[in-house]
Amino acid sequence: EDGSYGYCEETGEPISLGRLEARPTATLSVEAQERHERRERVHRDD
Repeated sequence: EDGSYGYCEETGEPISLGRLEARPTATLSVEAQERHERRERVHRDD
């Protein structure tokens, strides 16, 4: 509704069509999602 669909919340770059087809609710690009998951693992290991 606000025009942000299809754009990464972290980088503002477009999310790939393949990712959106596989996961229409994706709010992060694949790269941003991987960074997010790595950060979570680091914090979980603390």
